[in-house]
Amino acid sequence: MRATIARRMTDSSQAPTVTLNTHVDVTDTVALQRRLVSEWRPKRIRPQYQDLVLAATVRALVEHPAANAHLVGNEVHILTPVNLGVAFAVSDGLLVPVVQDADKKSLAEIAQAIRDIGAKVKSNGLSVEELTTGTFTVTNLGAYEVEQFNPLLNPPEVGILGVGRVEERPVVVDGVIVIRSVGSLSLTFDHRALDGAPAADFLKTLAGFLKSPDWMID
Repeated sequence: MRATIARRMTDSSQAPTVTLNTHVDVTDTVALQRRLVSEWRPKRIRPQYQDLVLAATVRALVEHPAANAHLVGNEVHILTPVNLGVAFAVSDGLLVPVVQDADKKSLAEIAQAIRDIGAKVKSNGLSVEELTTGTFTVTNLGAYEVEQFNPLLNPPEVGILGVGRVEERPVVVDGVIVIRSVGSLSLTFDHRALDGAPAADFLKTLAGFLKSPDWMID
């Protein structure tokens, strides 16, 4: 596993990448997560902040298909399905299993898929397809109190989203200082496949989906 990780990280380091960082007012997203705790109890799923970020990422990728792509040689292959890779830390390395056809799944279905994947990670039951068909990756270090970082690409994907911690901060809203929940996002992209403006537009769209999450409600 370490040899595979080393090889892929070497491939990633050879790409001309840029990382964009932003902060997002996720107060309403955090409130929705807490509300879903009771609503999802019959589903036996306890919602996590990451579930909502993943759903927002999928929707942003649908609206910005250039970020949902592979760079193969000198060709950019824009991909139709959104197969979302989610990084999982394991005892001896890192795995990036994939939520297949995430663009066709609801928020609850994405959350359930992540938990099913987590169970397979623990039991070493992932298939080759579940580890090799990703079109875009999300990696979350918020639980480690990391605010922003430069996530490394998962080639041949052209983009990866780093999710940082959420913390309460004083924010000016309509001229008044209030306490809001603020999250951090870091987008790394391959500049050979994606330019700065469209990458920034993708990140802006994603941030907007997290700032106003009512669309997530089934």
